[in-house]
Amino acid sequence: MAATILLATVGAAWSVVLPVGEGPDEPAHLGLVLHLADGGSYPRYDSLHRTEALDRLCETFVASVRVCPLPGEEVTATAVRVRHARDAPHGGGRPSFLDDGGREAVAELNQMAQHPPLYYGAMAVVLRGARTVVGGPMSLDRELALLRLVNVLLVVPVPALAWLTARRLELDLRVAASAAVATAAVPMLAASSGVLNNDNLLILLAAASAPAMASLAVGDRSRRAAVVAGATIGFALLVKAFAVVLIPALALACWIGSREPGDQTAVGARVRRTAAPLGVASAFIALIAGWWYVQMWSYAGSPTPSVDADRYSEALRPPGFSPDLVHFVDQFAGRFTERFWGSFGWYSARFPGPLTVVLTLAAVVLVGVGLVAARRRAPLVVLLTPALLLLALTFGRAWSLHARSGQYPFIQGRYLLAGLVGLAVVAAFGWRRLVPDRLSVPAMATLAAALQLGSLLRGITTYWAGGPVERIEALDAWSGLPDLLPTALVVAAVVGSVAVLVVAWRPAVDRSSGGAPVPSASR
Repeated sequence: MAATILLATVGAAWSVVLPVGEGPDEPAHLGLVLHLADGGSYPRYDSLHRTEALDRLCETFVASVRVCPLPGEEVTATAVRVRHARDAPHGGGRPSFLDDGGREAVAELNQMAQHPPLYYGAMAVVLRGARTVVGGPMSLDRELALLRLVNVLLVVPVPALAWLTARRLELDLRVAASAAVATAAVPMLAASSGVLNNDNLLILLAAASAPAMASLAVGDRSRRAAVVAGATIGFALLVKAFAVVLIPALALACWIGSREPGDQTAVGARVRRTAAPLGVASAFIALIAGWWYVQMWSYAGSPTPSVDADRYSEALRPPGFSPDLVHFVDQFAGRFTERFWGSFGWYSARFPGPLTVVLTLAAVVLVGVGLVAARRRAPLVVLLTPALLLLALTFGRAWSLHARSGQYPFIQGRYLLAGLVGLAVVAAFGWRRLVPDRLSVPAMATLAAALQLGSLLRGITTYWAGGPVERIEALDAWSGLPDLLPTALVVAAVVGSVAVLVVAWRPAVDRSSGGAPVPSASR
């Protein structure tokens, strides 16, 4: 429960610390949600355009200069319009998407229609419900603020799912608790949850598939485990094509789980035992998501067509450019790890590079120790498979676009968050071997609270002007939420971080004083 509170409160704080529209591609995500909430049908992948309302929102609220540059501004990778409270648009006069020709299309395409419809349809339902309650459309910044908070709720179950996954593998309570807290120790997870982005529903569904795949990997051949795995993967594929990485993990889980103690049977017998749960799960995947990819293939000649693929053409190549794989690997490693741990918003607020290097090396060591120390490694490999495939998929796609255009697109560390539960469980197992029992959960909780509070501080000081009080006043003034609620959310994040430390350290204190230990800080 403590890890859940930390992730929820820090995610809610990020929803106001990041200026409106500052999430990666957030105006584009919002555009598709608005189109559906306004009664539009789901568009073809290449037929949705940006609108005047979204361009105004970007120019008015987004802090990163390179996203929506204004006349006279110098565009750099990290240039930011630092916001003062006095410059905030008047709260009562902020337009809705209907005002001043807001629905008028502009020339630029909105690439989000290339994604499956589940996330955007769900957000449109939320928005239509809110409009029904208040009697019509709200200002555009307020509707986005509401959707941001809903996205926080999508990610909140991740620590509990990590705990459940560890327990399905029959790992002890301390490992399960450390795994839960470890998911809340990744600042990008909290920051991503605080913006409108389809990654958030993908993260939830991928995390929800992990306990079922863990069960299958340890020999559970019940129909329930196969159905849950197939259904969660099917719905994940209706959010984003990246969920395809869960299918090989599912197959591997069924194969590993088909082996019985002392099993010396022929491969054919194991194949038959694998086929039963895999067949049930695959049927659910096909029924839930297959129609979308068949439809896209029939229309566009590819199950995953992309508007961005056309943008990154040879015309963008710098003079004299020649693809260099060694140089690209160096660039990929730095950008990917930074954007996994802490490169917030449109990458303008960043963790220091040395910190991301240390965190990455520590995570690699913990995962390695976990694999070496485990008596049953195969189920842990199943859990790592989605993260490894996501890394490979991202690298391959980024290299392809780089070799064609000379640019560095698609290097998004947040893509790895869909495999975070598996990483957290294996790393927690390694953590348990390196840290004394009594301190394993409290030490992980301390690290999580420090990283989350440090990331929030980095965001506040990057985007908001003045001293501590003035910065809070500024983010309150610019937010789409009612007055003082943004301040309350930031305060709640601090309180939530303290609560995690109190809950996590109490078992260690009780044990040192002779009391009975409480083994878990996540339930």
